[in-house]
Amino acid sequence: MLFLKGAYSALFLADSGDNPFLFAITDPYKIRPLVLGKKDGLYCLTSETRVFKKINFEYIKDIPGGSVVIIDTKGNIFEKQVIKKPEKPCMFEFVYFAKPDSRINKRSVHDVRYELGRLLAKNHPVDADIVVPVPESGRHYATGYATESKIPLDEGIMKDKDERSFIQQTQESRDKVVEEGLSYLRSVLNGKRVIIVDDSIVRGTNIRKLIAGLRRAGAKEVHIRIGCPPLIAPCYMGIDMRSKKEFIARDDDGKIKTWDQICDEIGADSLAYTTIDSLAKAIGSDTCRGCIDFPNGYPSGWKEDVLELSKIDKEGERAYKQMK
Repeated sequence: MLFLKGAYSALFLADSGDNPFLFAITDPYKIRPLVLGKKDGLYCLTSETRVFKKINFEYIKDIPGGSVVIIDTKGNIFEKQVIKKPEKPCMFEFVYFAKPDSRINKRSVHDVRYELGRLLAKNHPVDADIVVPVPESGRHYATGYATESKIPLDEGIMKDKDERSFIQQTQESRDKVVEEGLSYLRSVLNGKRVIIVDDSIVRGTNIRKLIAGLRRAGAKEVHIRIGCPPLIAPCYMGIDMRSKKEFIARDDDGKIKTWDQICDEIGADSLAYTTIDSLAKAIGSDTCRGCIDFPNGYPSGWKEDVLELSKIDKEGERAYKQMK
């Protein structure tokens, strides 16, 4: 923990015969979440508080960054904060990864997403007939947008399968998930000016297919509102995003595109993202945001490393695997 740089929360067992120990460690900046719960003398360590609801455990605490927690078979807990730094939880946990019924550092993920949608409507209004969430990722953002804008919320898109195109390893598999996973309700969309609200745009695979499907279903206009600022760099410290060249927000020369350029590329009538300031306001605390504010959004102790990784970042390859 004193030497390793990166985002992690890890659990492991130390085999000492009849008396094994459960260890938990968190990185000093607490990028990845880790929480402790208990029930009837049993303890549970997990990345999301929603797990406790599923197994009827009581939430005890969020494990601080840079900590070691040891639990023995008798239920004794030993905890020490080995390294203390300002915590910077991953902003993408709030935006995308965590389930909406979880809490991160006692902050409701649902409330954050609702507030981001509300701020989107306040800062980037548009005349339209209905607000339609991308299921299920855009639902809480869309609720906030519809509430603030006073535009009716309706279900114009149905999700047929629970797979995320973002984590698929090839473009072909990403396209297949999007094509096979969504249906469009013509009775809701036909002749309407539609605001589509989603959490993020990474490669643009999903949103292009969505817009084409909406237009085939008769949508008169398609306006896109996104609850996360443009992603411009991979997470070099913990999430499997292969290369900065895969992001739709960058052109072939590595320059950051304007919102209008991205809007034209995806075929929408308008496009607006949440700003970094709005994101900070909704979350209410400092976060790691290196993927949207490179390199300044990373913890200060990592800037030299991520700049080096960015230099050797090649399309289709993970930068950390190319380091000597």
